[in-house]
Amino acid sequence: QDIRQEIRPKEIVYKLFIRPKFDIAFSGSKIRQILESKGMHVDRLPVFCKKILIKEQSIVVNVADMYEPGIIELDTIDSSYFKGLVIFMTMGNPRNQELLSTFFELSCEISALLQGELFLDEHVFTEQEFSAYELILLED
Repeated sequence: QDIRQEIRPKEIVYKLFIRPKFDIAFSGSKIRQILESKGMHVDRLPVFCKKILIKEQSIVVNVADMYEPGIIELDTIDSSYFKGLVIFMTMGNPRNQELLSTFFELSCEISALLQGELFLDEHVFTEQEFSAYELILLED
């Protein structure tokens, strides 16, 4: 399966971050297991990705190491540890609210399965705050 993603001029990059609670790093083998269980895989780029199609519009959701160099190598993932992950996608206008909601839901699920904290900048989202944030973005 060939998944290519190019950022076009009027596209917005959406990204959220997951960090471990209590400053404990995520096990690479656990990350791999969780992401693969969500239908994600490593294709051409060294990041996990999943193509999501809703009503003839699609996005590619990507998961990578939050820190430089920002990649995930399949050859070494099982023996690696990660201090954080970034989940990102791009979408043009007009935004597809269902795709955006799917991105947020997948981000929440991955964070919960990793027992991590989902955040943007320095703000950690509780489930209620995240729902409010999602509504704001959908109205934007």
